[in-house]
Amino acid sequence: MEETEKATEKDRDKTIEKRLEKRFRRALTTYQLIEDGDRVLVALSGGKDSLFLLEALAKRSRIFKPRFEVEAVHVRMRNISYESDSSYLQKFSESLGVKLHILETEFAPQTDRRKSPCFLCSWYRRKAIFELAQAIGCNKLALGHHNDDIIHTAIMNLMFHGQFSSMPPTYKLDKMPLTLLPSYAPCVLSWKATLLPTLLLQDMRNRRNSARMNNSRIAPPPLAFSN
Repeated sequence: MEETEKATEKDRDKTIEKRLEKRFRRALTTYQLIEDGDRVLVALSGGKDSLFLLEALAKRSRIFKPRFEVEAVHVRMRNISYESDSSYLQKFSESLGVKLHILETEFAPQTDRRKSPCFLCSWYRRKAIFELAQAIGCNKLALGHHNDDIIHTAIMNLMFHGQFSSMPPTYKLDKMPLTLLPSYAPCVLSWKATLLPTLLLQDMRNRRNSARMNNSRIAPPPLAFSN
């Protein structure tokens, strides 16, 4: 019985792995995320999304076309008690033949009381990563965002900025020679996932039109779509 359960779990893991790899390859070709000569820096937090992202890119870099290099970076905040197991991340990166840079930085919450500590922490992490990318000559930065991040960003932009926008597959920075790959997580790599903001907006429009026809209030939109 126990051996049967292990075999079933192993088969399920292989199925999930193949599905993710298929979506990964589709994203590479559909959006031309990687080109010959690219040097890609992966932001490695230690979560499952960034771990998969690093593994997929490392394996892909061994293929003849396109030829590109991969390095990883993990940022630790001195004044934040939570941290990932750096030794595990180091061993994981070494097993893939990827160089891991471990950085330390900090922030002072009193520097700008208008911003939340979470915002400042994220801002200083990004700053350290951007500076490293330029120092080691990386022209692309891959981030492990997923479906929820895309939807939350779309809703926040709609509520706080009055515009409907979310994470594009690629985004070239104006102030530095660096291209972000923000929507690169396994849950975002399918073509449906990149259309989530459009689907959400269309759903809101349909609900509004239906409410007008029925002379009723608009029901709240769903916060997720199936893949």
